[in-house]
Amino acid sequence: MGAIAYSQQISFAICSNLTSAPITFPMIQTPLLRLLRYGKPYQAQIWSAIACSILNTIFDLAPPYLIGIAIDVVVNQENSLIAQLGITSITGQLAVLSLLTLLIWSLESLTEYLYSRAGGIHRTHDRPDPYGWTGDARPFPIRLYNESTNESTLSSASPMVFSSPDRYVSLLTDFGFKRVFGTEPNKHLLIDFLNTLLPDYHQIRDLTFKNSENLGVTTIDRKAIFDIYCQAQNGDRFIVEIQKAKQNFFKDRSIYYASFPIQQQAEKGEWNYELTSVYTVGVLDFIFDDHKNEETLVHIVELKDQHCRVFYDKLKFIYIELPKFKKTVEQLETHFDKWLYLLRHLAQLDEPPPSLQGEEVFEDLFEVTEIANFSPDEQQGYQASLKALRDWYAIEMTARQEAKEEGREEERELSLQRQRSLTLRLLSKKLGELDESIPDRITALSIESLEALGEALLDFNSLADLEQWLGEQK
Repeated sequence: MGAIAYSQQISFAICSNLTSAPITFPMIQTPLLRLLRYGKPYQAQIWSAIACSILNTIFDLAPPYLIGIAIDVVVNQENSLIAQLGITSITGQLAVLSLLTLLIWSLESLTEYLYSRAGGIHRTHDRPDPYGWTGDARPFPIRLYNESTNESTLSSASPMVFSSPDRYVSLLTDFGFKRVFGTEPNKHLLIDFLNTLLPDYHQIRDLTFKNSENLGVTTIDRKAIFDIYCQAQNGDRFIVEIQKAKQNFFKDRSIYYASFPIQQQAEKGEWNYELTSVYTVGVLDFIFDDHKNEETLVHIVELKDQHCRVFYDKLKFIYIELPKFKKTVEQLETHFDKWLYLLRHLAQLDEPPPSLQGEEVFEDLFEVTEIANFSPDEQQGYQASLKALRDWYAIEMTARQEAKEEGREEERELSLQRQRSLTLRLLSKKLGELDESIPDRITALSIESLEALGEALLDFNSLADLEQWLGEQK
């Protein structure tokens, strides 16, 4: 039986008797230990670089000896060191010396090239730094002394770039979620996660990713952009989304999104309308208003008749309310528990907990999500995604808190103006300088549209994406 048994009810409790307890995290290791740990995946490169460096140094020291041999040939001629090897003519000795010089020069160039390919001096700024610095942004620390306070502080010779204290990415960011669940090399992680939501008879063996951008039937129809869209080996289709903030009409949007995989199954010519199953899986970092007083954290929604009997079993919506999951690492029991714990707390871990070690799927997940294994571009992409998530949370929390404290209509309008201002600042930071007409168009948006924009802008890559989104609001 799968980790979750299907129920005839609309909502289903995944676990009961949840208890609240403080979450404890391991101490952060010293920089030296972290450096040694981060070096493990690069041991082959490190040893190759060391060997090439030693050989390159030996060949670099050869020219003085070659000069000495050349002087020996000129002075001693038939009695030189090379002559003792059986080559007595001056011409022959000079030819041997020339070949030897060419060989040493070639070997010196080769070892220097191999050293750079193995991760040596020519790629110093291309490798992930265990302290979080990337590129040339490694400041030189300078200790400044303040005579008036008798205190010293650290300054920098270049603009300070703060390193991330996290070892692993947050799966609640777009970058982290799609890296783990939305890439071909890591699709076994998505399969394992989805199988915890499915019964034994419906387990997924393999899947293929499909285009996450789905257009309507006609050119004037709205399009839908899914976080992850894939198809199992039996034809079943899955939409998997991470929803970070509460949104008006979120359930309506889920129904709308599910209509695309259904429409795509239409066949040309004669067709008997047989459909494969469509699943929408929503990982929610919020709690539905109508379920906030319940312990149920997984809701499985199906199409039923007035007698609560399943009318159509090929369309399912599975929502996971992560904030309701309160288990500590010591309380994890099922495979699904472990997935929920990592979805909530992965970025807060400094090392894999003992209860999550020994399972291949989680060992792969820890390796895939370790920031030290990222390329510079991937690190920059993750930091941008993390910043966008934090900025949006700050905007939402600020707007909610101000609206709660003010309690008057005019104050709520002021709070809304601030939210619009913060949204414009976030758009400017993400997309650069905005067109002069954008502020007026943002101001004209309703509260619902402004909230939808706050969610949508996380996926914007250019001003064209913003223009298209605003055009669709008409």
